[in-house]
Amino acid sequence: MQKLDLRKITLFCHDWGCPIGLGLAGRQPERFRGFVIGNTFAWSVNGNLKLEAFSRLLGGAMGGFLIRNFNAFVNLILPLGMQHPPHRTVMQHYRRPFSTRASREVNRIFAWEILGSRPFLEQVHQGVSQLAHKLTLILWGARNPAFTRQQCLRFEQLFPNSQTVILPNAGHFIAEDAPAQIVEQFRFWWQVKG
Repeated sequence: MQKLDLRKITLFCHDWGCPIGLGLAGRQPERFRGFVIGNTFAWSVNGNLKLEAFSRLLGGAMGGFLIRNFNAFVNLILPLGMQHPPHRTVMQHYRRPFSTRASREVNRIFAWEILGSRPFLEQVHQGVSQLAHKLTLILWGARNPAFTRQQCLRFEQLFPNSQTVILPNAGHFIAEDAPAQIVEQFRFWWQVKG
């Protein structure tokens, strides 16, 4: 970003991409124009029993075994976050980066770090205050098993000038469940706000 001197960035972020991206944006807010936020978090989730259980189960020994040996994150968790069974070719693309046991370890680490990255997530949350005035579109899957309307409302509080669109037939992976709606909403938002 610095080497290319990127500016006027509109960041589309989802899942772990959001705390990573917003963490960067909070440290360099002058480079960012706005955000499109979907089904994610930007704060410590310690105390959220559902996410704590997910982190401990998939990030722990049993989850690690299932992820490394059976690619369980891609083969089981990913489809559970979608409202429609993904096409075989879509799943091939998700599996391709995780073709070896060693390459799958990152999925276990991401799950574990939901709880393990508390200091980082607290820094991200503090940095979001630098971004509250930025253009923000929140796209939220109404059938998301991981991040509920409560997390969406929290983003609305963090970004008081945001526009929220609830995607009624989308689960966690909104880009898979509602791609046409996302493009349509983004274009409309960009024409009006951008």
